[in-house]
Amino acid sequence: MMKAWSGSLFKSVLAGALVFTAQGVYAQDPAKDFAYSGERIDLTSPVMNIGYLFTETHEVKDSSIQGAAVYGKYLFQFNNFRERCAIYDLGTGKLVQTIELERDKLLHCNNANFSRQYYDGSDPFPLLYISMENILKHNVMVYRLTGKEGEFRMEPVQTITWPKPEDCGCYYPNVILDNENGKIIQMGYTQNNFHVAEGNKLIIRVYPLPLREKGDVTFTPADAEKSFELPCVTATQGAFCRNNRIYQIYGINLQEGLSLRVIDLDREKFVTCVNLPDIGIKGEQEGIGFYKEGIIMTGQDRRVHFLTFK
Repeated sequence: MMKAWSGSLFKSVLAGALVFTAQGVYAQDPAKDFAYSGERIDLTSPVMNIGYLFTETHEVKDSSIQGAAVYGKYLFQFNNFRERCAIYDLGTGKLVQTIELERDKLLHCNNANFSRQYYDGSDPFPLLYISMENILKHNVMVYRLTGKEGEFRMEPVQTITWPKPEDCGCYYPNVILDNENGKIIQMGYTQNNFHVAEGNKLIIRVYPLPLREKGDVTFTPADAEKSFELPCVTATQGAFCRNNRIYQIYGINLQEGLSLRVIDLDREKFVTCVNLPDIGIKGEQEGIGFYKEGIIMTGQDRRVHFLTFK
């Protein structure tokens, strides 16, 4: 079922960039669909549709679902502890298959992005980067996918490692790929705390994306091409990057806030904040991806939503 919400929210651009209106919080108003306050970047009045697609059905043992990636018609959903990867057909909601991975309780699988690099030109997918967002195992695992539908296989081909958080000032490091510019973006907290706290901030560092042929890579802050800080927001979740903007989910509960925010990497600031409960999504969201000029989001309730814009 599709439920329509209208108001100055955001629009899709055929070139592929989602352009959001502005920084601020949307709240329901009896006289309008949305009341808005904040800097206005775009004054269009599109309609946003929030559609429920399906509920994920793969087995989750003593872990939980975490990051997800979208490529073509497929949703790749990862579990905590790198327990397994479940692959769904977004068109039908069918579980195509699950891939059992080497379980490790230090691997959180907080975010997953496909790159544009292929291990081999005959592979069905480009390389997949999974960000672990862990204090003790602060790395990114790069996987190659091979085979055909129902028989896909994953094998690790590269590990990207960050320095210890106390040495580089970035705790709970999350990673987003900027494929258009060949960058890998590290995002974390300046304190050992992923909640809003005095002095705690988000820190973003932009690095060149290393080629797979270079083997395992360890970065230091000195390797960053760009670095800036933003106000703290509780719990960084899944994210993707398009046209120099990061689209990211935040929050773990209603009390601390659940939001979809956009960071403009050129302006080094938040340019949008959408309060998810105001558009009918009231649970913790984990995975996000770009799909058919809209956004796929997966939550702890295992429901898959599709946000489209006119």
